[in-house]
Amino acid sequence: MLYGAAPTLLGRGDSDRANDGVLTAMEIAQLDLRGLDLAVLSACQTALGDVTGEGVFGLQRGFKKAGAKSLLMSLWKVDDTATRLLMNRFYANICNGMSKSSALNEAQKYLREYTPQPETFDNDEMFDPTFVDDFTPEEHPYDNPHFWAAFVLLDAI
Repeated sequence: MLYGAAPTLLGRGDSDRANDGVLTAMEIAQLDLRGLDLAVLSACQTALGDVTGEGVFGLQRGFKKAGAKSLLMSLWKVDDTATRLLMNRFYANICNGMSKSSALNEAQKYLREYTPQPETFDNDEMFDPTFVDDFTPEEHPYDNPHFWAAFVLLDAI
């Protein structure tokens, strides 16, 4: 799994551009990622890119050009909590031996049927624990496709 890339990974040392905090598709394309089985790009709209005369160029094309075998990306702006729940389940599924596509499908089903539980957010400073008080056990706040359908797999066969 790829979690990030440091400027030295790009071989640019201390250049201002390498330290600007933005990793571009052009920079990614220069990496050697032939050994990378899966790149997970869980931020907003990571599957999108600019349309040029040569097609769509975005992060996904940069990773594919660099050699990544498959990618998990989002098509639109994603909710932080829903994404966290989906990604945690996806990674657990992968660790339990599921294929990438089965792991994503099951994680999406899990999110559709999810009812907030207090223990999900125990010891998690990023989330307000009163979040769960807004829902009854019968409610599924993430059953709308807006929350679970944003993520797509590319070349995960």
